[in-house]
Amino acid sequence: MKAWFSALSERERYLLIMGVTLILASVLWFYAWKPLVKYKAQVASDLLTAAEDATLLKTAKAQLEAEQLAATTRQPIDTTTSVQIVITPVLQKYQLARPEILVRSEAKGKEGVNIRLDNAPFDQVVAFLAELESQYAIYATSIALVPGAAPGLAGLQLTLER
Repeated sequence: MKAWFSALSERERYLLIMGVTLILASVLWFYAWKPLVKYKAQVASDLLTAAEDATLLKTAKAQLEAEQLAATTRQPIDTTTSVQIVITPVLQKYQLARPEILVRSEAKGKEGVNIRLDNAPFDQVVAFLAELESQYAIYATSIALVPGAAPGLAGLQLTLER
């Protein structure tokens, strides 16, 4: 190999050395440097994603702990009292027990009640139903809506059951 290289003219030797150097630099560039840069960018992206995930998990953990604490401090739901008796103070709280709004309230045994409301503020009815569901485990099993005399008012026929 040395004899062959020595047999080349000086110009051919420089050309050969430059060609081999260029090929070697290209191989190193495409098979070593570029993959390393790509890997570094991927690692940086993964690190950023992991940091975002850690932040999300910390907030979710705090929220879960708060919900668990709230669940342990909640009062147990009273299921022994009649639905008719339970809803009366809640109706009064949302100002739905007035005679011009509460037309009829008829008990269906201990576990249910039929209510008819005329020209009731719809937002207050929704808040009333939400409180019954979340605080007393009383659900609306049947709802019939009739438009009220003014916007925001509605006539309702409700069946509430535990």
